[in-house]
Amino acid sequence: MRTNKAQALTPDFTVSFVIFLMVVALSINLWNVANDKELWIQDIEDMHKKARTITDILITNTGSPVGWDNETVVFLGFAEEDHVLNKTKLLSFKNTEYTIAKSLMNLGANDFNLTMYYKNGTIIMLDSKNITYGTDYSEGDYIMHSERIALINNSGNLISTKINLVLWRKL
Repeated sequence: MRTNKAQALTPDFTVSFVIFLMVVALSINLWNVANDKELWIQDIEDMHKKARTITDILITNTGSPVGWDNETVVFLGFAEEDHVLNKTKLLSFKNTEYTIAKSLMNLGANDFNLTMYYKNGTIIMLDSKNITYGTDYSEGDYIMHSERIALINNSGNLISTKINLVLWRKL
C-alpha cells in the first residue's frame, strides 16, 4: 500500500505567494494615487469654473434686489448694465462682512480676494477706499485667478478697470 505525501508549503509556493501579495499591494497603492490625482484635477477644474462664473456674474448682473446694499443683498452683482459697474454697489460690497460675502458668492471651502486695477496696474480708489477685498492668498495650496475687463461708473465718469478674482484654498 502506497500513500501519497505532499508538502504543504514549498519554497516555490511561498515565493510566489509573497510576489502575488506585493503585486496586489502595489496595485492598490497605484489605484489610490490615480484616484487622488483625478480628484485633484476635478477640484482644480471646479475652482477654475467657479472663478470664471463668479466674475462673469459680478460684471453682468445687477444683483438682487436691484438697488441692494450690504444689508439687503440677496444675490450679488455689481453691474448697472453689462460690463458697467455701479460705484455704490462696489463700496457697499467693501463694507460687507467677509463670511457673508463668501456665502453670497457660494464659495464653499474656498476663500477669495477681489481686486480692481487701473490700466497702469495700481489699485482703484473710490471715495478714498481702495477696491480690494478678501484675504491674502500667498499661503494657499490651490490658487485660481480669473480676470475680466469692465468699466466703473464713477458719477458719470467711466473708469476702465481690470477685475482680478482669486479663489484659493489651504489644504
